[in-house]
Amino acid sequence: RSDMGYDHARFCENNMKIALLGYGKMGKLVEAIAKAKNHEIVSIATTKTASLEHAVENADVCIDFSHPSNVLKSVKACTDQKKNLVM
Repeated sequence: RSDMGYDHARFCENNMKIALLGYGKMGKLVEAIAKAKNHEIVSIATTKTASLEHAVENADVCIDFSHPSNVLKSVKACTDQKKNLVM
């Protein structure tokens, strides 16, 4: 484990579990690249997603390309569950 609190070796493997927060052009591009690199998209959260907390629960990392008005919700959902978040 690193000093940052995550298992670096786990993230270097080719099987990250990713939650996409936002599914516009960039979200779709990230999905395509992730799948091409053998990563798993475990959830895709949009403005119609009922529970952001549920969307991130099985992810190793969350990638947020949602609307700026959703940033605080994304940060809260990810920090509450100790998930890594890329914005």
